[in-house]
Amino acid sequence: MKTTPLLALILFAACTPTRSLETSSPRPALGGATQQLAYVMRTEYQAQAMRVEPPLGLTPSDGSELGLVSLVANVTIDGPIAHTELHFTFKNTENRQREGRFKIELPDGAAVSRFAMLIGKTWRESRVVARDKGRQVYETFLHQKVDPALLEQDLGNQFSARVFPIAPSSDKELVIGYDHAVSAVAPYTLALRGLPAIPKLQIAIE
Repeated sequence: MKTTPLLALILFAACTPTRSLETSSPRPALGGATQQLAYVMRTEYQAQAMRVEPPLGLTPSDGSELGLVSLVANVTIDGPIAHTELHFTFKNTENRQREGRFKIELPDGAAVSRFAMLIGKTWRESRVVARDKGRQVYETFLHQKVDPALLEQDLGNQFSARVFPIAPSSDKELVIGYDHAVSAVAPYTLALRGLPAIPKLQIAIE
C-alpha cells in the first residue's frame, strides 16, 4: 500500500460576517406545543442546511478557535497552473502556552509546495517525509519543547497540521503554498466563504 507523503516541520481568510439566517416558513398560530416544536425543528434544519463550514482554522486542544487577524494571499497564474501562497496570522489572546491543529481545504487536485512557520524572525521551512517518520520527528521536537508542526493529507484535498507551541499572548504565523490546474470551465477560486471577518485581508493576483 502506498504511503501518503506529508510535510513535516512547521506550519486561514476572511469574508464578510455571516448574516443571521432567516426562514420564509410562516410561524404557526399559537395553540399547540406539537405545532410549535415542529416549527422550531424545521427552522433549525433549514439553518443547518444553509450553514457553510469554514475552509480553514487553527483550533487549540481545548476546542476554542484562535482568531485569524491577517491573511495575505499571493497568486500567480501561468497558463493552466495557478500557484497560491497564503500567509496566515493567528492571535493567541490567552496568557498561556497552547497546542493546536491547523486545518485547511485546498482545491481539488492541489499539490502542496510549501509549508512553514515563523519562529522568532526566521521562517522554518518544511521537508517531505513518510507519514510515520514525520510523526516520529514531531514527537521528538515536542519533547524538546521546540516549535514543530506536522502537516498531513487527510481525505482528498483536506490537510491538517499539529502546531506547538503557540506562545502566550502572541501571534502564530503560518504559510502554505500550493499549485493546482485552472481553466475556462474551472476558473481560479480562493475559498473564503464561511470565515468570519478579519482585520486584514490582502490578495494579489498576477
